[in-house]
This record gives sequence, C-alpha cells and structure tokens, in this order.
Amino acid sequence: MIYNLHDPNDLGVIYQTIKTIKKPYLLFVHADWCPHCVKIQPSWAAFIEENINLPHSDNSSLFEGIDVISITDDVLRVIKTQFDNKRFTQVLNKTVKSYPTVAFVYKDKKNEDEKTTQVDVMAGPKTKETLTLFLQNERGSQ
Repeated sequence: MIYNLHDPNDLGVIYQTIKTIKKPYLLFVHADWCPHCVKIQPSWAAFIEENINLPHSDNSSLFEGIDVISITDDVLRVIKTQFDNKRFTQVLNKTVKSYPTVAFVYKDKKNEDEKTTQVDVMAGPKTKETLTLFLQNERGSQ
C-alpha cells in the first residue's frame, strides 16, 4: 500500500496509517521548503509510477509485500508530538537526520526478538534509477 501523509491537519488519516503500516516499508520524508526535496519530487513520482506495476524477479510488483510511506516535515512533527506509537516514532527519530530521507525499514530476521527493527538509509543521489536499485537491493537482502 502507498500512503501519502502530507496534511498535518488530517489526524484521522495519520493515525489510521500509523496503525496500519507493517514492516517492511519504504519511507520517504521530505519538506516543501527544502530545495533538495523539491528537486527529487519528480524522481520520486516517476519511481512510484514506473515500479508500482513493474514485475520483480518473482513476477510480483517491486512494491508487493511492502508499504510505501511519504511524509512531509509538518506531518513528521505531528507524529512525534501527538501520537503514542513508540516503535514508529523511534524509527523516525533514529532515521530522519536531514531532508530528504529515504529509508527501508524491516524486521531483523537474524534476531529472534519480534520488536527488533532494522533501518537502512539510502545514501547518495536520489534519482528514479537509484531509488529502484536501492529498493531492489533491500528486497534482495530480506
């Protein structure tokens, strides 16, 4: 499922999304005022559009079995201050150090503890091609 959380006033949608998301998920955190975020928005949109139905190596969509979450900085502030979902908030606190942030969040299969979360943050340029490669690599490492 693809979630776009862009309206900080839509608390019901934010709450439902936080309750609904499951690992693994691809996280994109951005800000409208950030020139780097504005620059990669077309690449993000093209990445989503191109890969939503594109077959993965096992003939499934690249996004099959994962959630994709796009969050603005305003929604990020609302989540951190108004919602009591410690695991999701911890992931955001640990992951988002600058804008834009793209990360893959998943359960660490090497650890028996169900609550153990692994976060891989994407480094380098964020183009449609590098976003696709990042997700392919992350899916391959699962």
